Amino acid sequence: MSAAFDIVAGPTFRPGRRAELERGRPYVFEPLVGPPTSPNLTLLTLRGQGRSYDVYHALLGDKPVVAKICDPWLAAGEHQLNDDDVPDRRGAMEREARLYTELEGLQGTVVPRFYGLWRGTCPSKSDYRPDYELLVLAVEDVGESLQAKVRDWAQAKDYTEAIRSAYDQLHDAGVVHNDVNLCNIMVSGPRLSLVDFEGALRKGDAEFDTALTSELAKLAEVTA
Repeated sequence: MSAAFDIVAGPTFRPGRRAELERGRPYVFEPLVGPPTSPNLTLLTLRGQGRSYDVYHALLGDKPVVAKICDPWLAAGEHQLNDDDVPDRRGAMEREARLYTELEGLQGTVVPRFYGLWRGTCPSKSDYRPDYELLVLAVEDVGESLQAKVRDWAQAKDYTEAIRSAYDQLHDAGVVHNDVNLCNIMVSGPRLSLVDFEGALRKGDAEFDTALTSELAKLAEVTA
């Protein structure tokens, strides 16, 4: 079922490399995780790029958000992966979205508020690729990364207590982030938030205990 959701380009929009946005393809969107309908997503500026997605500063209606956008087929092609990897990339974003919903009690504090994951499709007119698919995940804009503020962990000592507290709360909720990195720790005023949960593990997952031990050791090292 299509939803009242669409992507529009704001005046400062510049396309990234992970999705076919610049051609104005008429995607029809459906909600995968989150609210069934939502206002337009207006893309403002390209914030950065991950392993398989572009990240934008955007507005969801009039609400400032960060939007993670991925074309699974294009991302897989750039990394020279085979077709079997395409649904895995969709699955990774769905897992991240569902994890945000499971962490509802931490949203607005140590994780961003989650606003939804949508899937858009558009018929392909090309013989070389299947129909276009676009995955769009929107979360609260929680400031800039520690990586943009400090050169390395040694310069992040002012944030040590907040980092430990954020990870303690995450672990108490039964989640291992699994990627302790300055670029995944966001700061906005006195608030510190953790982002990018594609590789996170839940309590009960096969490798959870090992990952938790490793993450605690890493945190002890970087916050010593």
